[in-house]
Amino acid sequence: TNPNINALMNAYVEVNIMDGLNFKSNISYNYSQNYNKSFDYRILEPGKVYDRNVLNMSAGVNKSLVAEQLLTYEKTFDKHKISALAGYTAEEYEGQSFGVAARNFTSEEEWAQEFVNAADFDTDKPGSGYGDNALVSMLGRVAYTYNDRYYLTGVIRRDGTSKVTKDYRWGTFPSVS
Repeated sequence: TNPNINALMNAYVEVNIMDGLNFKSNISYNYSQNYNKSFDYRILEPGKVYDRNVLNMSAGVNKSLVAEQLLTYEKTFDKHKISALAGYTAEEYEGQSFGVAARNFTSEEEWAQEFVNAADFDTDKPGSGYGDNALVSMLGRVAYTYNDRYYLTGVIRRDGTSKVTKDYRWGTFPSVS
């Protein structure tokens, strides 16, 4: 058996502040944990020679958090329609894992399938890994429509990420259409 635990939690709230003005907040958290153990037996049949046995074990934990806050406004009067959006989002991830393998077990009985009974570790080095990153975004959009025929939209977004060096972490991305 290879047990895995996964938990996904999400909470949000929507509030109508006044006619046409709404606020929404969304927060989600994801947690996963895994453990894997496998044992490959010797196969000494003609044509299928696999003359060694191997025990592999690995485990990992991953966590992620996403938070979004959005404020929207929409108003129509005569042939004019205005909509606006302002938002803030943040994401954070962290993960850690390890894996190790050993070979050449004298006994292949289930009770013996533990590292202490292995004769050889030097062909497979243990491995491990760790990673984390974060992303923050601030965004805004204003849209104007006249007579359901003419549209003008302006958008600006500012993003920051931990995936690049400090000198290049932030960028601003405007557009007009």
